[in-house]
Amino acid sequence: MLVAATCLAVASQAADVPQWQSQVERMVWVVADTDAVVAGWRKVQLVETMQSQTLNAELRFRGDPVKARLRWTVARFGDTIVDFIQPVEGTNAFRAFHKQHGDGVMALVHRVENTVALEQEIARYAAAGVGILQDYRVPDPSGETRYVLFDTEAGGKYVLGLVAVGGSAYPKALAPPPVKANAQKVTQYAFAVEDLGAVSAYWERLGWPAMAITNPDLLDLQYRGKPESFAMKLGWYRHTKVPYEWIESTKEPNVYVDHMRVHGEGIHHLAFNVPIIDAATADWARRGFPTSQSGAWGEKGKPGSGRFAYLDTQKNGGIDIELLWNYRAPASH
Repeated sequence: MLVAATCLAVASQAADVPQWQSQVERMVWVVADTDAVVAGWRKVQLVETMQSQTLNAELRFRGDPVKARLRWTVARFGDTIVDFIQPVEGTNAFRAFHKQHGDGVMALVHRVENTVALEQEIARYAAAGVGILQDYRVPDPSGETRYVLFDTEAGGKYVLGLVAVGGSAYPKALAPPPVKANAQKVTQYAFAVEDLGAVSAYWERLGWPAMAITNPDLLDLQYRGKPESFAMKLGWYRHTKVPYEWIESTKEPNVYVDHMRVHGEGIHHLAFNVPIIDAATADWARRGFPTSQSGAWGEKGKPGSGRFAYLDTQKNGGIDIELLWNYRAPASH
């Protein structure tokens, strides 16, 4: 909910973690209709260019070779690569996720240096009791690229992915579009969970630092157009380029519980910073995405204060968008 610069001070996090953890290479977003979802995001100018293909992929799903027919759209969602996956035929991890959760962001994928580093991580995770959920290899004359999705969802509440790029990272005609100079930057990956302690312990076992836990003191709370007094605990990973926020509801109603009732635990929203939050929410509302929850933190008009607003974008891929505004002191003359 709150970006790093505006949250309460938190304990420093462990530095001795794999370098790949610091940055997300891409998101895997599973939906029933990729074309409709992409068109919806284009309405708010978050997805402007993309490559699409319906392909027959040979995968290994829970150790077994399978054939899957997929509608795969590679896009830039703001500044971030997204693989929108529409499972069409076959038994595979994407279809299993969609059957359980409906539309939603299934995985965050990180890049490792090479196949040797990938094999080391596979062995390390196996030693911790975590196997491979799905394995996909992209053959190329210059070298093979391998995508591995780990079976982390039950304990970690999302699927962790690693990719080792040996040649072409994509099937033919699926290279991502370039980042535009004015692309909005994703400033937060956020998750709704039932038990922060259990989730933190799970990722610690896999080599992630302990979450820093905060209890935000929020103001001016609104839920679906009415004053409300919801509350939550927040867990943070700040060793990543884009912070991770983990949310455990402690008082409802709120959008986190709403999400979990429909989709279960998992990735709840992506956040963006905006310069003028009222203008931004009004613009989103005109495009069909009203504000579902909002509030503020800090002392109004003082450094360290700010506002947040969640937009009801559930119809457009099963997650929300959060807009964040941070107070900036007027420039002195």
